[in-house]
Amino acid sequence: VDMTALLLVAYATLVVYCGAQRSLAPSSLLDQEQLPIDLTWRQALMVPLFVSAVLLTMYMVFDYIQLVVILCNICVAGFCFFLLLLPWANKVMAAVVTASSSTTQRRAAVLTAIVAVIVTLAWVVTSSWVLLDILGAALCIFMISFIRIDSLRVIVLLFVGLLLYDCFWVFYSDRIFQNNVMVHVATRKAKNPIQSVADQLAVPVGKLPHVELPAKLVVPTLFRADGGQLMLGLGDMAIPGLAVALALRFDDALAQLMPVPTRRHGYFTVALVGYVVGLLMASFCSQVFHVAQPALLYICPCLALPLVWSAMRREQLPDFWHGHTLSSTKTALPP
Repeated sequence: VDMTALLLVAYATLVVYCGAQRSLAPSSLLDQEQLPIDLTWRQALMVPLFVSAVLLTMYMVFDYIQLVVILCNICVAGFCFFLLLLPWANKVMAAVVTASSSTTQRRAAVLTAIVAVIVTLAWVVTSSWVLLDILGAALCIFMISFIRIDSLRVIVLLFVGLLLYDCFWVFYSDRIFQNNVMVHVATRKAKNPIQSVADQLAVPVGKLPHVELPAKLVVPTLFRADGGQLMLGLGDMAIPGLAVALALRFDDALAQLMPVPTRRHGYFTVALVGYVVGLLMASFCSQVFHVAQPALLYICPCLALPLVWSAMRREQLPDFWHGHTLSSTKTALPP
């Protein structure tokens, strides 16, 4: 595995780690009444069908709806980046500004919104891969923070369904559509919306670059003369990130039940290490076979099996599997 792949793995791991930490107190990102979305096992079974429908739609009619798609992505990415920065902005503003709490929060929100708009517009204008990765990370952290799964059973169902989804669209879609649908959609670019508006209004703005959708992390290869880039879909971080977040919240719930408060129960560490190992295996196989690999094929077993084994060894599998501890313990930390 070359250094570029290691850089991508490190960045993806950081994103998953931050998303899991945010899942402990997702309500601090918005107002205190905002609740996370609880994913049930029935909804988990529907997720592969839903994302398959979205993928196929993007493959077949993207040329006709690309302006709507890119505008929606710009708004969602900018909003998620705003949510990512807002807690930090509140802390900085509270430390440097002497004012009431409501005034400080309003100023922090305005400042954060300005920064989010500037970064998002800079991405649209320049199509920078750095800004693309920052916005993609914000999207991923938002998903991990606000989609909550409270049992290992739901995680396993979700993993199985999305594992089949990933393998089919990567390995077998070309037999039906004469093209690798997953790779085609992931590498497709949209016409710059500023360019589209300027062309309609006959305003000279020069030639703006096409825009890649913030649905992946992109890192240019560092040590290859022929250039190229490595990619990792956001789903390969967000979906395992839900399992890592579950492990962290289960650790936190167990800690609250202990006579002496402690957070060292190990499920979070097991999950995060399993994610890194699975991602390294996917990167290695991709470079050995020189073909795109469904990362979930490697990540899901490396993440789920150690969690199950750890729970069995500690005689906590029934509790972890059904989520009884999480359902009976409030694990939100103070913002």
